[in-house]
Amino acid sequence: LTQRCDSRRVIDSSCIMTIPKLMAILEKAACCISLDTGPAHVAAAVDCPLIVLFGGTYPGRTAPGSRGSAVEIVSGPENAPETRTEKEWLACHSMLEIRPGLVFNAFQRIMSAHLDG
Repeated sequence: LTQRCDSRRVIDSSCIMTIPKLMAILEKAACCISLDTGPAHVAAAVDCPLIVLFGGTYPGRTAPGSRGSAVEIVSGPENAPETRTEKEWLACHSMLEIRPGLVFNAFQRIMSAHLDG
């Protein structure tokens, strides 16, 4: 994804870093793309626009929330039906089915909304 963005301003934060350093980066970041892990919740806490990738975890239970910025949940497959319960979600969503195009489209939407707002 960082290669597709073709920008020197994209940071791959998969290296080990401290939570305070992560917070400082996310406070200035235009957007964060993360799995549903600690960094996603840190991004939401500092109101960084956020794209969260979900697979075998039900977002209704663990999705990060932000008071001041957009949070978009991405899961696969692209044509998965709408679900209302955890059982329905787990039956038809998979991290393995998330395609780069889904994430890139979410990135474009969230950045457009962020820049317009």
